[in-house]
Amino acid sequence: MLQDTAERLRARGLTPELLATSRPGHAVELARAASRTRPSLVIAVGGDGTLRDVAEGLLGAEVPIALVPAGTGNDLARTLGIPRDPAAALEVALEGAEERLDAWTWNDTLYVNIAGIGLDAAVAEAVNHRFRRLRGVAAYVAGFLSVFPRYPPFDLTLTWEGGGWSGRVWLAAFANGRCYGGGMQIAPGADPADGLLDMVVIEAIPRPALLRQFPKLFTGEHIRHPAVHIFRAPGVRVECARHTATIDGELLGESPAVIARCPHAVLVRVPAGAGRTH
Repeated sequence: MLQDTAERLRARGLTPELLATSRPGHAVELARAASRTRPSLVIAVGGDGTLRDVAEGLLGAEVPIALVPAGTGNDLARTLGIPRDPAAALEVALEGAEERLDAWTWNDTLYVNIAGIGLDAAVAEAVNHRFRRLRGVAAYVAGFLSVFPRYPPFDLTLTWEGGGWSGRVWLAAFANGRCYGGGMQIAPGADPADGLLDMVVIEAIPRPALLRQFPKLFTGEHIRHPAVHIFRAPGVRVECARHTATIDGELLGESPAVIARCPHAVLVRVPAGAGRTH
């Protein structure tokens, strides 16, 4: 995909500098180094994790980022309305409008789309370790079915300015974008530029009831269930026993955590004149 993108750029008379990653976190280093040359645009060819790394590397540089979706889930692209077709996505990269998105930090780790703990993080771990050859919905359905029968709920306390919540949960997602897991609309009302974190908590309902709700995650209808709670705040303290957190699809954090806002920190190319789509 990286070579194809470069060839399309050359066909447009452009001379791209091709930077390929070779290890986890390498995109952060490459983007940080590239920012010193003040490029007019950085195109991230990958998924949510790649965009997260590039955004971290370019933080404060005022360099726009474009995304050509080529990852497992490509969920932030869904929120932003970026086409999954590589040629169409490249047109957005070159001709689209620029929009500023909030970013967030899970303790010291930056993220742009969604962080989560609980069952969703366990699914992400299964996808990353056992189902990497699959893409999109298939990868996350396979991951869910592999961990769901044995995964236990846990106690969670959330505290934010002016509010809080405690209970026993299956998962909690802290959303800037709307989707994760290859199209699951976990936070269908989230807006990555509104300054608020959408916190989605699924209480520990019986396992068969949760299984019946699982397909509704792909349409956003799960939020109608009384055991699903959505809170919005400009930041939150997350307290529970130690759990691995999924951060933009990668296992990069642990609980407990403080989630804080980085206002309008990421400059991205989006379709010109088009509203966001799920």
